[in-house]
Amino acid sequence: MLKKNIKELDKKIEIARDHYDTDNYQKSIKEFNKALSLSRKFNLLNEIQYSNILSELGYAYYDSNKYSYAEEVLVKALKLNEDIDNKPVVYQMLGTVYYHLDDYKNSIKYRKLAKPLILNEYENEFGIIYELGCSYFRNSDYKLAEKNFEEFLKKYTKGTLLVWAIYFLGCTKFGLNKDKEAEKMFKLVIEKNPSDESLLIKVYYRLANLYYFNGNIKDLDFVVEKLLIISNDFYDIESILFYQILCYADKKYIKKLKYCLSEFVKRFPKSKYLIEFNEFIEINKKL
Repeated sequence: MLKKNIKELDKKIEIARDHYDTDNYQKSIKEFNKALSLSRKFNLLNEIQYSNILSELGYAYYDSNKYSYAEEVLVKALKLNEDIDNKPVVYQMLGTVYYHLDDYKNSIKYRKLAKPLILNEYENEFGIIYELGCSYFRNSDYKLAEKNFEEFLKKYTKGTLLVWAIYFLGCTKFGLNKDKEAEKMFKLVIEKNPSDESLLIKVYYRLANLYYFNGNIKDLDFVVEKLLIISNDFYDIESILFYQILCYADKKYIKKLKYCLSEFVKRFPKSKYLIEFNEFIEINKKL
């Protein structure tokens, strides 16, 4: 009976792994859960073996974007066995799971644990440095984010993550009030990647914020024009156009203020900015 159950368990695990290898994560999850249930029923796996299968189930949940389930399973696997197989990968995956769950403190915790292990065990696997930088950035730890992005860029000189690391380094420097350095990074992204419109929108948006806060109306006009050429309805065009209006008001560019405010009201008649800054409508009426 025991041999029969062990044979059935091995078969379910093998099927689960086959499904995982062919990206059929739902069936993989189903078979891993069957295997774990069978093991619990007949006490077939020791804690170390059980934790390793749990971690594989966690990978399947992760790859099917079921992050809450992945977190639960991977944390349980680590509690059962601190020396779990593929510990660096488990740590890294948990860091990414928490990142997707907007839990940046725990994301930092596990990515910090993963970083030295991965760099020591895997050659040229520098992505963990970038990932840790992203976690620090999302947690507003800009100095540590800056340190990791700069470390990453020293090691990683080409590849898909390069321009994203430069972009996030620019965002980080903007958060540290290093505006000139931030501007330099954003312009470098444009230079290295002039055709990716989704990334260019992000870069021009960040530049628009930078120029607005520095009262640089000339460059703000330029990036707003670029944004409108790429996409006339991107996710936050409303705030950028209002930044432009505020700059015109600050600089007392009356003709431009009048025209842009009029166009803004037509386009966003119920804008929260018009409610919050109603005085600009009153100025426009008096012009």
